[in-house]
Amino acid sequence: MRSKILHELKETVVLRHEAGAQATLDDILKADRKCLTEQYELTARYQFKAAKIALSVRAGLKDMKITVTLDLPPPENKGARASVNWFAKAAAKTGTANTSVLFDWPGPRNKVWMMLEEFIRDPDPAFKGQQKPPKRILLMREVHDVRRFKSRKHFVTDTESAVMSVVRDARTAGWL
Repeated sequence: MRSKILHELKETVVLRHEAGAQATLDDILKADRKCLTEQYELTARYQFKAAKIALSVRAGLKDMKITVTLDLPPPENKGARASVNWFAKAAAKTGTANTSVLFDWPGPRNKVWMMLEEFIRDPDPAFKGQQKPPKRILLMREVHDVRRFKSRKHFVTDTESAVMSVVRDARTAGWL
């Protein structure tokens, strides 16, 4: 997957694994097997160093769902409304199917989740009552097709397709 992202963007992409940066291939496989047997999921996290953006991929075996999450830092020196409007303007250029957005505002239990299509139509509820910018903005795209998830061939192609569509949308929006 990393090589496909690298080929698409032509910039440095780093795989961040829970086993650590110095882990050997055996350590990585061991950690992946443990996660698969204990939590019934496969995960990967990629870091785009130049843009300070992270991309997470999760394949949940229990819910048979592939989730790709783009973790965006909010723009600096902007308030709540300006940050939300910045994101709305850029997100309008992306695909909205099966995509949601989560704004993580300062303070405990202060998150706003919306479907992206709904958010683009009316972004005002996303920053209602907020003054400071969000800590982070998460763009999440899900693929949920039980029949295709059970097929090894379709699982791989669907995962690659979901990741690459988010990467292309991020580039189109100007985040990468």
